[in-house]
Amino acid sequence: MKAYQDKDPLKVFAQTSAGRRRRNDDAYLVMRSVEGGVPLASYIDTGTLKRKFVPQWSHEHVRAVLIDGVGGHKDPVTAINAAIDRLLVIPPQDSPDAMAEVVMELHRWLFEAFATGSHLDPGFALLIADISLRSRMATMAHVGDCRAYRLDQNTAERLTHDHTPVEFKWRDGQISDDEYAVLTQEKQVIAQAMAYGPGRPFSGNEDEHGPGIDQRKAKIRIDVQGHAGVLHADAMRLNLARGEYLLLATDGLNYGSDQFLSIINGMGVSQSTVNELIRLAFSSGSEDNITLVLCG
Repeated sequence: MKAYQDKDPLKVFAQTSAGRRRRNDDAYLVMRSVEGGVPLASYIDTGTLKRKFVPQWSHEHVRAVLIDGVGGHKDPVTAINAAIDRLLVIPPQDSPDAMAEVVMELHRWLFEAFATGSHLDPGFALLIADISLRSRMATMAHVGDCRAYRLDQNTAERLTHDHTPVEFKWRDGQISDDEYAVLTQEKQVIAQAMAYGPGRPFSGNEDEHGPGIDQRKAKIRIDVQGHAGVLHADAMRLNLARGEYLLLATDGLNYGSDQFLSIINGMGVSQSTVNELIRLAFSSGSEDNITLVLCG
């Protein structure tokens, strides 16, 4: 099959860094056709950058995936590597419903393979975006607290909302808008994670259901754009117009969007830009692992 040729091809750059931590539990995956139309996957495997020929991948799509191991869990790397292996063979998705089902099915498989019922289970946050090169439409879904931003020359729009107890209580009408606005300014824990599911253990407490596998954790919540009653969508489809960028970031990126907007506008879409965004985060005091994928 002849590779799709775009006069203004989508550029994709990624980087991960342990920062001040001894171990890096982040990872990323980028799948796309490179020069010559060769479909290639670039990904982090146990902290090492690897590349793999993926002949089944669509020449007309780019896949960008961000993974952030949950702090306090035992080594999540085995589950993260398994997730990347599965994502390497899943075809691109062009609808929010289909993308949500891909992520939920991936979680169910990981849960059955790795869950032990302990609060030390190998959970991780995940954000996946499939971008059509023809239409420049991005189909995304996320679980946990990885963030996605759509940027242009003047604005940075945050597209995702962290999966915290406060977020879900607000979506379900259990707290008011005013309470939500106040509570979201406080330090939060995530309410669910891939390979683990929902539950209290992310606050550092023992699992309320005790030892053993709790099958209720086999299901995660992903609210889909366009469905009735959805206030904040976790699975969505959006246009990435010419001159717009998509930035995927783990929560270690700890400074305001106006700062990274200024850097991207000044430096353009490049590996140097991604490296500078990470450098500034660490110089601003971030102590977490940081991983970024910049598309535009």
